[in-house]
Amino acid sequence: MDLIDLPFVAPDIAAEAAIGLIQKAGRSGLVTRQHGKHVVLTATDLVDALRERGDLTIAKIAPSETSLEVVEPRTITIENVRTFGSSDLFDVFNKFKTDYIIPAPSGDTINVVTAHEGLAQRLSGRAVVCRCQADASHVWRPGQLANGKCAQDGSAVTCG
Repeated sequence: MDLIDLPFVAPDIAAEAAIGLIQKAGRSGLVTRQHGKHVVLTATDLVDALRERGDLTIAKIAPSETSLEVVEPRTITIENVRTFGSSDLFDVFNKFKTDYIIPAPSGDTINVVTAHEGLAQRLSGRAVVCRCQADASHVWRPGQLANGKCAQDGSAVTCG
């Protein structure tokens, strides 16, 4: 388990703008509101939706991982994530089969508890997005490239 701060992004923001916001925040994910609850969207969720469906709002992008919003949580801090509260939180993760717990979100940045440290590490770095030089609508995460080139048409890409 680990705790990571992610930017809160309004659901009416377009995917392209959301990618820019998480890159500016130095993260690879965000928290937004969908269907009356808060969810985590990863950079891969955003990039895949942008490539496959165009620059739609993030309200229309389904998260690839599950989130549980805790409306009236105990105070969740890095200390109780790593020490005395850990067993209780493990029970919550197991009971609800969730990847993230979002305790009472407020403000521009939200502390999210992850089911394991690997999820936090994956979200903690700045999102890298690669764009095809022949067609800017072909966007990829570095691991999705085909031999370092656009997986759709084989053209050179620029990553940043």
